[in-house]
Amino acid sequence: MNWQPIKHGYIFERMIGFSLPIAEKIAIISYEGVHILPITNPDAVVHYPELAEGGDAYDWQQQQLKIDDRIFHMLGLHGSAPLLSSSTKEILAFGKDDSFNVQDAAGRKVFSHTFNDMSGDWRVVTFTPDDNYILLGLPYELEIFKRR
Repeated sequence: MNWQPIKHGYIFERMIGFSLPIAEKIAIISYEGVHILPITNPDAVVHYPELAEGGDAYDWQQQQLKIDDRIFHMLGLHGSAPLLSSSTKEILAFGKDDSFNVQDAAGRKVFSHTFNDMSGDWRVVTFTPDDNYILLGLPYELEIFKRR
């Protein structure tokens, strides 16, 4: 199974975390604010600069961001519960160096991606609940891959 990168034009300055999509929107918390990125139209990001580091909208203990009448469960610096296996029994795992791999049910590598981790603070890779996307989060980058 191949995975196609979805490009977006944003670098989130010192991202603290990101969420699994809710209603096809990903929440991102960075030092500069909260950002809501529509996964199907990633160029239409909505920024909330008044919520630097999540502001009052982010509960660090529960790792939840409450915004736009939604509660986003965050993955990233403060902890994570990524989805590392899909309903089709694929498995996500970080490889050596700066890479992650997707393995099929038989353990064969079916996809690999190398990335540039500029900080080494934290990294999370996850499937989305519908298994249609892979999200890779690092302090300076969010990469999105769509199943072909």
